Amino acid sequence: MTPGRMGLIWIVLTLSACGEPPPDYDALIERASPGAKDEGQRAFRELLALRDSPDPRAVPALIEILRRHEGDGRTHRYAAALALCASDDPKAHAALERHVMLPTFYGRNAYRYTFHWESPGAVRDRFLSRYVLRTANRAPSLELRTIDLEGLGPAEFGFEVTIRNDTDAAMVMMHPASHANEMLVFRSLAGGYCSTLWPTTSEFLGVGRLDLAPGASVRVTARVQIVGVTEAAKAAHRNPSPFAEDANIGGIGGGYVYVLHQPGPYDVVAFWNAQDGSGRAVSAPLRVQIPAAK
Repeated sequence: MTPGRMGLIWIVLTLSACGEPPPDYDALIERASPGAKDEGQRAFRELLALRDSPDPRAVPALIEILRRHEGDGRTHRYAAALALCASDDPKAHAALERHVMLPTFYGRNAYRYTFHWESPGAVRDRFLSRYVLRTANRAPSLELRTIDLEGLGPAEFGFEVTIRNDTDAAMVMMHPASHANEMLVFRSLAGGYCSTLWPTTSEFLGVGRLDLAPGASVRVTARVQIVGVTEAAKAAHRNPSPFAEDANIGGIGGGYVYVLHQPGPYDVVAFWNAQDGSGRAVSAPLRVQIPAAK
């Protein structure tokens, strides 16, 4: 056997032993970069695949994708953040810790995408609790409590959110009365965080602007009625239904639909995000007992 033939056999045997070549994550960085045309959403789908099946070799590339997207709101940024959150690499979480504090990281979008992209429950809850539902940058303080609003039914809750400007400068925001129900986030103690579906009309946008002076506060109220899952799914105007097959309740209020699951204890927080993404605030959790629909 000639030396050349032996060399070829050695290469073939080596490749067979190693299996498939490692993924080209440098190419993924370029395909997922700002301004790149992601044909068929290939890069975006690869990022979600890394969320579902983490690869430690991808962590440096995911961190670089985050870095390149620091100033924009492209979906690749949030998909890369979810993929890093699924990793157990401390470097991945150190990068996330820095990144989510940036004023350009819009928590409200992150919250919605986490559900819209059907993130696995463990990744979803870790991402929301550690990186999204937290106070960041210049933000007011929030306090949430239940109140007895006029005309509440037996399976209906009244919530009051107090927004206080504890900073030394005036804050300008869309008036919270226009989206009080949007601020409510439900987490089932049995099943994790619940998604919130927005109204299909724009009626909730008409309240206007609020200038909140230093030390000033404003209170807004929201109602949430617990209904059967069929009624909630109908109100959601989504096909297929966003509710799990074994769900039997949902919540509706202010045009919003809360994708709940079963009766039982839930923690509710108020979540505020500046319209320009410059700050986020979260209240302390409020424990409520969600009843069966009446």
